[in-house]
Amino acid sequence: MARTWLITGCSRGLGRALAEAVVAAGDRLAATARDPSTLADILAVGGDRVIALPLDVADEAAAAPTAPAG
Repeated sequence: MARTWLITGCSRGLGRALAEAVVAAGDRLAATARDPSTLADILAVGGDRVIALPLDVADEAAAAPTAPAG
């Protein structure tokens, strides 16, 4: 059974390495980065198992919860 991961800082370093390993293992991934376009290669490999989301963890407003749509 595939697991689902949420990993921050996927554009480089440890977050990037972990994201690549998660995708290679066949798990699902919600990957965050300040600039999600830097995750294009991870999206290409993971296909519909990967979603890239913008997030700057140093920006308190960006990390605040939002109301669900609908």
